[in-house]
Amino acid sequence: MGAVTAVGTSTFAGGIEGAGSLSLAGSATSTFANGISLSDGCFAIDNVCIGNTAVTLSSDANYNTKAGTGALTSLTSGSMNASFGYEAGGADTTGGQNAFIGTRSGRYNTGGRNNSFLGSYSGYYNILGSQNVFSGSRSGFYNITGSSDTFSGYESGFWNSTGSQNLFSGSYSGYSNQTGGSNVFLGDHAGYSNTTGSTTVAIGRDALYNSTVSSTTAIGFESLKANTRGIENTALGYQSGLANTLGFANSFVGYRAGRSNTTGGSNVFIGDNAGYSNTTASSTIAIGANAGRLYSGINDGNIFIGDSAGYNAGVAAYGLTFIGYQSGYNTTSGYGNTFSGYKSGMANTTGKWNTFSGYYAGKENVSGISNSFFGVDAGRQSLGTGNTLVGYGAGSAINSGSNNTAVGYNSGDIITNGAANTFIGSGADGIISWVSTSTALGYNAQVATSSSMILGAATGDGVVWVGTGTTSPAAKFSIQQTANTSQGGLYLAGMGGDARAFYMDASGVLSFAGGDTGTVNVATLNAAGAWTNASDISYKQNIQDLGERYGLQTLIQLKPRYYEMKGTNQPQIGFIAQELKPLVPEVVDGEEGKMGISYGNLAALTVQSIQDLTTILGIEVCGNPISTATSTECGNPISTTSSPVSNIILSGISSVRLDQIESDILALKNASSSASSIIHNSLLGAVTDWVGNSISAVPASFKDLISDKITVVNLNADVISANKILSNKGVVVKDKTTGENYCIFVDNGVLKNTAGDCESAGVSSDLLPPAVSENINLTINGNNPAEIFVGDTYNDLGVIAVDGEGHDLSVQYFVNGIKVEQISLDTSTSTTYTIDYVARDGAENTATSTRTVIVKPRESSLFVPSVDEPFVGDVATSSDIFEDAVSSSSADTVGND
Repeated sequence: MGAVTAVGTSTFAGGIEGAGSLSLAGSATSTFANGISLSDGCFAIDNVCIGNTAVTLSSDANYNTKAGTGALTSLTSGSMNASFGYEAGGADTTGGQNAFIGTRSGRYNTGGRNNSFLGSYSGYYNILGSQNVFSGSRSGFYNITGSSDTFSGYESGFWNSTGSQNLFSGSYSGYSNQTGGSNVFLGDHAGYSNTTGSTTVAIGRDALYNSTVSSTTAIGFESLKANTRGIENTALGYQSGLANTLGFANSFVGYRAGRSNTTGGSNVFIGDNAGYSNTTASSTIAIGANAGRLYSGINDGNIFIGDSAGYNAGVAAYGLTFIGYQSGYNTTSGYGNTFSGYKSGMANTTGKWNTFSGYYAGKENVSGISNSFFGVDAGRQSLGTGNTLVGYGAGSAINSGSNNTAVGYNSGDIITNGAANTFIGSGADGIISWVSTSTALGYNAQVATSSSMILGAATGDGVVWVGTGTTSPAAKFSIQQTANTSQGGLYLAGMGGDARAFYMDASGVLSFAGGDTGTVNVATLNAAGAWTNASDISYKQNIQDLGERYGLQTLIQLKPRYYEMKGTNQPQIGFIAQELKPLVPEVVDGEEGKMGISYGNLAALTVQSIQDLTTILGIEVCGNPISTATSTECGNPISTTSSPVSNIILSGISSVRLDQIESDILALKNASSSASSIIHNSLLGAVTDWVGNSISAVPASFKDLISDKITVVNLNADVISANKILSNKGVVVKDKTTGENYCIFVDNGVLKNTAGDCESAGVSSDLLPPAVSENINLTINGNNPAEIFVGDTYNDLGVIAVDGEGHDLSVQYFVNGIKVEQISLDTSTSTTYTIDYVARDGAENTATSTRTVIVKPRESSLFVPSVDEPFVGDVATSSDIFEDAVSSSSADTVGND
C-alpha cells in the first residue's frame, strides 16, 4: 500500500496496511478496527512517534512516546516509555516506564525500568539499571546496572557503574563513584574521588573531594576535602577536617574545626577553630571556640573544653584536661595538668602535674608543679610547687610559697612566700606572709611564728576546747581517763627511749612518771596540794654521802640574787644558772641560753650545810624533849670552862649546848687560812640568816625548829657586817632557863662566852680578833659633775667599790644627805643634787665618794647676731638652723657619761 492521505474525517473500518506513510491534513481522527501495520510508519497501537525513525509495530509495545531521531527504535515489548531527543533510549527493547530526555540520554538502556534521565548523555550506558534519576548533562554516564541512584548536576555520578542507592547533587558530585552505594554527595565536587566507598555523606563544595572510603560524613565547604583513606570520620562545618588524609573516627564540628588534622584519629573537635592546628595527635577532645586552637603536638589524650581552653597548647604538652573559658590558655610545654573553671590555670606555661578547679583557680600559676587548687580564686596568684588549696580564696595570695596546705574559706590567703604550712578551717591562716612550717587548725585559727601549731582562734567563737575520752571537754584541753595508769593519761616518749607520763588515779592523785625503759620514777601531787618527789631507794644507785662532795663551803659560795624577769618585769629572788652550775652542776639543766635550776634539790645542800655548821659550832641535838637539860644528857664530852654552861632548850628536840669547843677549832683552821673568815662563813650564815631579826626569811624547817627558843638581844648590821661576824663587841645571847645574858665572842680562834652584856661584861679587846686594816677603793663611773637638761631622765652609773684584797663591797646611797635604796632625781626644774656613795669593809672601815648632778635649763641653739655688729663668718641656711635646733632637743634620756 502506498501513502495514505486523510483530509477531514476518515473512517477505516477494515484497517490500513502499507509501506508508505500516513499523512493527516488539518484535523483528522481515525478509528482502526483492525489496527495499523506500518513498515516505516509512526503508529502502532496508540504509540506516538515524532521523528524520521518509526517504532516497530508490535502488539506488545504500548503507550510509548518518542520525539527525536533514533529514539526508542529498538522497542519490542517495552511499554509506557517516553523518549525525547536524538537516540534517547535508542537501544531500549523491553524496558518500560522510563523517561529519557536529552540527546542520547539512556542511549544503551535495554531492560532498565522506571528510570528518569534528564540531560544529554545522562544515563548513557545504563543497560539494566532501574529506578534511577539522573539530572544533568552526562550525569550517571557510565551507569550500567546501578539502581535507585539520584544524580543531579553536570557529570554527577559520571563513573558510577553498579553503585546503587546513591544521592549525588551538584556538578561533579560523586564523579568517580563506581561501585559505592548508599552515599550522599551534595555540592559541587562533593565526594568527587569516591570510587567504592559506601554509606558516606558529603555535603558542600569539595566536601570529601579526595575520599575513597566508606562510612564518612562531611558537611560543609571543603570539609574533609583531603581525606583519602580516613574512615568513620564526621566533619560538619566550613573546612572542618580539611587536611585530614588518614585520620579515622574523628568528629570535626564547627568552622574550620580540626582543619589541620592529617593522621590523628579518634579526635573530637567541636567549635569554631576547635583543634585547628592539630595534625597527628589522637584521642584529643577540643570543644568550644578556639579550644586547643594552636595545639599541634604528637601526644594523645588531651581534653580542651571551653572557649579558648588550651589555646596555646604546644607540641610537647600531654595529659592535659582544660575545662572552662580560657582554662590553661597559655600552657605550652606543661603536661599532666587538669584545669576546670573560668580562666583556671590561664597563665600556666610549663607547670606540670597541677589540678586547678574553680573560677580563677591557679590563674597566675606559670611554672608551678604538683599543685592542687579547688575553689573560686584558690591559689590564684601561686607560683609555687606542691601546694594543696581547697576552698573559696584558699591560698589566693600565695606567690612563691610551696608545699602549703590550706582547706577552708579564705584559708591561708595572707601567706605569700611562706612554705610547708597547714591551714585547715575557715579563715585559718598565718598572721604574717612569710610564716613557714606552721599549722593552724580551726575557724579563724591564726599563727604568727614559723614552726608553730595553733588550734582554734585566740579569741571569739573560734576558741577550741579539746577533749579525749569525752564528748564535753571541761577545759581547753580535757582528758577523760580510761585507766588509773599512764595508759589513761598523757604519755610522751623521747628519741632515746625515755618516756614521761602524766595521769590521775581514782583518789585524785596526779602522778608524773618518767625514766628510762628499765626504771619508772614517779612524782605525785595529792588532792590536798602536797607535792611528793620520787625518792624510793629502788629508783637510785651509786648512793654516797653528800658531805663527800658538797657542804657548808659550797653553800657560802652561792650568790642569792634579786632580779626582774624580762618581759613581765616581775621581781624575783633566786640564783643565776650560770653562777650556780660551776658550784652544783647537778641542779642546773639545759643548754646555754635556756638553763634552768631544780630549786628543790638544793634542800639537800642546805641540810648538809646545817650539819656541817653544827659540827663546826659544837651544837649537839640529842635525847627526848625535856624542859631542863644537864651536861650529862648529851653524849659528847664537855670541856672544862670557868663560866657556867649555857643551856638553850629547844622544845620538841632536846637541848642545844654552846660551850668552849677547843676540839673543833682545828677543823675551823683547816677549812680556811683565816679564822675570822671561817667565823663569817659559819656563824654569819647561821645567825644572821636563821636566828636574826629577819627570822621570817629562814627556811620553814629551820624556822620551826628554833622559833621562840633563841632570843637575840644585840645583833644588827653594825655588829655583824658584810664580811665579819664579830667586832670588838661580841654577840649577846639570853639563857632560856635563867634569863641571863651571855656575851659570845672569839678569843684567838676559840669560841668563848662570859656572863652579862658585851658592853658590861668587861670583855677585853685584846681577847677579840684584831681589826684588819684594809684600803677601800671607791671609783665613780661616768662624769662628775654630771649635767642634764630640765625634763631629761637621769640614769646613775654608780660606783665600783672593792677592798684591799679585791673583794666587791656593798654600797649605800645618799641623795642630799638622805639615804635611798635607788637613785631617782626630780629634773622638772633647774637645781643641783649631791649624791654620796658610802662603802664599808669587814674591819668597819668606810669610804665615801660624792658626785654632783646639775640640772640646767635647756638653751636654744639658734644664734642671733647683734644688730649693732655686722655678722662675720659663714651664713647658715634656715635648714641648718632648724636641724641644729632639733638635734639639741631630740634627746629624751641623758646619762651622766
